[in-house]
Order: sequence, then structure tokens, then C-alpha cells
Amino acid sequence: MAIVAPAAGAASGLLASIALSGPIEGGALLSALYGVIEQARHGHIWGDLKRRSSSRERRQLYQADHRAIVTALGARDADAAIEAMRTHLGRVSGHLLGETR
Repeated sequence: MAIVAPAAGAASGLLASIALSGPIEGGALLSALYGVIEQARHGHIWGDLKRRSSSRERRQLYQADHRAIVTALGARDADAAIEAMRTHLGRVSGHLLGETR
């Protein structure tokens, strides 16, 4: 089954269309969700937030976060991967929303 991601900002529409379409094979759901996230990341709102919060230090932190995620996934350590993702997403959201982490 092929799923085409809708326009940015329509994540709830994507989820509704997935629910109505029945079972999804393999990684189609993850692929569709990734498409929605990527569309949002290339939008002007995300871009403005990113430009206001970006710095060399923060990019280095994000790269270290990404390495921790990949290391945990490579080790098939679900608990470590979950914790690494939570750490990274918390850090990024804090930076984008003006909190410090």
C-alpha cells in the first residue's frame, strides 16, 4: 500500500487517512510520518525557529545526540535508544522554544 504524505501541518489528516485505509505493510507508516515531519522542517515557521536558536555549540550537542541514538540502535538497546531520543528531542524543543537545556 502506498501512502502519500499530505501538505505540512496536516499530520492529523495523515493519521485519519491511515486509520481509514486499514493495515499498513512494513515501514509505510514510518515513511509517511517521516514525510510529514520533513515537510514541516522545511516550512518557514520551523526555519525561523531554527535560525533564531542555532549556534555552533548547539549543532555540536545535536551531533553528539545523534551519535548516541545511532550507537544505541546499533547495539539494539531499545532502552538506551529511547532515552537518547528523549534527551535529544527535549534539548531541541527547549532550544527552539527559548528554554535552556
